[in-house]
Amino acid sequence: MNLHPTETGPRRGTNPHLSLPASLLAGLALLLVSGISVASSVNYNLAGWPTGISGRVTIPPSWVPAANAPDYKGKLDVYWSMQIDTHNETLEVSKANAVAQGAPSNFSLITLPDNCWGMNMNYGLIKLGQAADVTITVSADGSSLAPIFALYQGWDTSTGASRHDAIFFGGPNPNNPLGTTGLTYLGDAQNPTSSATISKTFTLVAGNYELFTTVANNNNPGGALKATVTTTPKNYTLTVKKPINGTIKSPALNIDCGTAGDKCQAPVPDGSNVTLSAIPDKGIPFLGWAEPASCAGTGDCSFTMKANTEVSALFVEVPAGHAALLVSNSGHGRVDSSPAGIECGDGCTSKYAFYPLGTSVTLKGTANGGYSFAGWSGDCAGTGDCVLTLDANKSVGAVFSPPGQCGTANNQPYSTAPTSAAELCADGEAGSMTAMKHNRFSWVCTGGSLSERCYTLGNNNKQNQAPLILSPGSQKVTVGQKKLIQHASGGSGNGAIQYKRSVSKGTKCRLVPQGKKVRVFVRGEPGVCKITATKVRSRKYNEVESAPVTLTVTR
Repeated sequence: MNLHPTETGPRRGTNPHLSLPASLLAGLALLLVSGISVASSVNYNLAGWPTGISGRVTIPPSWVPAANAPDYKGKLDVYWSMQIDTHNETLEVSKANAVAQGAPSNFSLITLPDNCWGMNMNYGLIKLGQAADVTITVSADGSSLAPIFALYQGWDTSTGASRHDAIFFGGPNPNNPLGTTGLTYLGDAQNPTSSATISKTFTLVAGNYELFTTVANNNNPGGALKATVTTTPKNYTLTVKKPINGTIKSPALNIDCGTAGDKCQAPVPDGSNVTLSAIPDKGIPFLGWAEPASCAGTGDCSFTMKANTEVSALFVEVPAGHAALLVSNSGHGRVDSSPAGIECGDGCTSKYAFYPLGTSVTLKGTANGGYSFAGWSGDCAGTGDCVLTLDANKSVGAVFSPPGQCGTANNQPYSTAPTSAAELCADGEAGSMTAMKHNRFSWVCTGGSLSERCYTLGNNNKQNQAPLILSPGSQKVTVGQKKLIQHASGGSGNGAIQYKRSVSKGTKCRLVPQGKKVRVFVRGEPGVCKITATKVRSRKYNEVESAPVTLTVTR
């Protein structure tokens, strides 16, 4: 997805070498206005305000964090930072908020059109203390701004990041824009009708994030903005299957499901501890929990909410002189009994059978291909066969482990090897990390009977080249005339330059490259001749195109 969806490439930028006078830069006061020193806070960069960051200044002063602001090591100039550590909280970044904290009355947070360059974008940092669903809303703040924003996971750690570069949100190489390091593109929000307000919700883990805000297109004048960040806990759904002859309760979750109640479902925040109690009707025994398998037994069912979860329990009358054996199955395996009575394989979450009191029963767990038998819960333990003497009702759970699977770090760019277990492996245990050629890291995720080798991309991403600028720009030329177009590369890239043309029907347009210049010869019918220069990709740099130069051919 391009930053400007109506354009096919970056348009011509302003002078990439503009800078503030050294004397002015040296005299800029470094001041960060911040809110009350609490866990959640918003901080603003007032370094040199208003001279340093008001108007179309190419290089605003670098941000210097206050004592209670999150630390930042990158080189992009950050206008604000936000630390938010709790759920159900909304923090606002705006002129009104900054002035209330002591900023001058003429302070504003602005973003201006810069022809797809990063120079006048508005940059902000977010430090999220815990996983949450995070809704980001950006709107005009008393201006004509039609905003667009992109969110990246991580904070820039590059010493070579530069605003003087073209940027496309969600392009073929969306990570690490503007020569940054350690940024993973998560998504953007834009409105093709150039709305003054845009919003998007992201499901985020605890960590660091950067927000880039700019104008929806170069026809928009830009202006002041405000942004709000709202956190809500990520919820999963707990579903209790309504039992017969009993009730399942959890007062904390308002669950009352069974003989006398119909409250059988509740949203539960990610990571919350859940405890459920089983209450049998009078004269009916509670055999045990049928699912999840980890709850097998007749005590309370307790677990940590990490996914949508279904819970069921069995309340069954047992014939005289017999005992009941209940087996629950986590899935991806089967449980069989000797003597016969229990056969619980694919599609079976639980099964029970009655045996004469004193019967010795052996249960065997067999995993499906790729999985392994992790062990028994309830009235058995270990990974061997489960041997029970049914002198009373018994309840057993069989748990099977999935095969090793790579986590979110797989195939993602990292400047250093990731260390979080959740990043490394989705399930199972992470093996040792090993440095590879081309600055890649590898590790092995183990689980079940299968393992999977995983990799990071390391810090190998190519840098973006500065856009080419063709001059002179659009102009008129008569049939039979020749024009001299001179390109100006500038910036970081060093790829060879190629020229492309597109012409209207009947118009002839011939290009003759001459070093850093190209001659254009036109003939035929009046029409349009468009010339586009492309700096080809190299080992170090991505490909980049200039804005096309349009020649209107007349007679």
